[in-house]
Amino acid sequence: MISSKLQMRRFENAVKDPAMISAMLDQMITVHVGCFDEEYPYVVPLTFGYEIADGKLIVYLHSAKDGHKNDLWEKDPHVALTFSTYYNHPDRLYRGRMHDYRSVMALGKIERIDRKLQPSLHANAMQRILRHNARRPSQFSVPHYMFMAVYRVVCDWDNVVGKMENPVETPEEIPFPDVYNLPERNDPYDAAYFYHKKKYQPAEGVWPAALPPAGEWKDTPLPLLGAETELAFSWSVRRGFEDADIDVSALVLDEDGKVPRRYDMAFYNQPMDRGRFVILAGDDALSAVRGSESLRLKLGQAPDYVASALVILSRYQADRLGSGLEAISSLNVSVRDISAGTVPASFSVPSGALSGPSCLLMRLDRKEDGWTLSKLLRPFESWRILDQAALFGLAKWQE
Repeated sequence: MISSKLQMRRFENAVKDPAMISAMLDQMITVHVGCFDEEYPYVVPLTFGYEIADGKLIVYLHSAKDGHKNDLWEKDPHVALTFSTYYNHPDRLYRGRMHDYRSVMALGKIERIDRKLQPSLHANAMQRILRHNARRPSQFSVPHYMFMAVYRVVCDWDNVVGKMENPVETPEEIPFPDVYNLPERNDPYDAAYFYHKKKYQPAEGVWPAALPPAGEWKDTPLPLLGAETELAFSWSVRRGFEDADIDVSALVLDEDGKVPRRYDMAFYNQPMDRGRFVILAGDDALSAVRGSESLRLKLGQAPDYVASALVILSRYQADRLGSGLEAISSLNVSVRDISAGTVPASFSVPSGALSGPSCLLMRLDRKEDGWTLSKLLRPFESWRILDQAALFGLAKWQE
């Protein structure tokens, strides 16, 4: 997952794959290094070299041996790195755009490499700087090393993220297209595809046997919900559907019954709504034991614009797979009062009641004395949360 310090609002444009990040850095020749100064941040542009190894981005820098930046780095080694490149073509639209960019941000610690004590590390750093800047070793004499300071910045991969104006999927697509020498294209990028696309591979988890039924779905009375409530979902799948990726999500509605903004939802790519009162706890596909997800509801801190929320169950990429929620053999739901430590209600969906790509399961409504929970079974024709949100008034989601 992306570090909270580098969390992107438009997450579908974020890049975390090392091969993609490497392809992006290969297009860039300058890094801006930001560090702490007394009153203002201090940022300096430098040429660089890099490598990706052991789950880390390692950036190599060189500079004069002495200077203000060197003093700051010695005082506090925490630095922020920003790499970027930009392609502008305002007189020729390409796929609906007149520009594109690539950027990479990283957080790490900087340290000086001692040429005498760390000769191999120093040589590797210089070679990577030279190669990245299209220099041959003969073009940069070894004696000149004596007049330079060489540094490296080690960044854990959780603190590295790239971004593009137009999202792409492969490293080969990273270089900007030469729009002036390509046939004109007017088809826009499929941004919704990247919005829904998971950026990881599901784990080989173990599925539980068929779940014992809880209380009946229709006849269970639902209590008034506490200020902090958890809705826990657990399911088992039919034989032959062990690869099924089932997802819980939520849409947040205003008083008009509409989803106001793209951030008024919680799902696997955006696990918290903008009001921070609906929180998705994890993703079933990443669990060693498959078949469970939960929503934590901080109802006591719901913003004033929130009137209700919809809880939805979907099968990821149901259209591509040709089957949906019929993969589920049993589904149980528990309502847990976090503050009281109790389970005031639990119930199961009847076998065979779930079908299609997605289904609306429950609705939370704000009342004068608190929140109520209603059970529903309404199928949706699409597993994509943007399609579901469109049914509830979300007209524009690319903010």
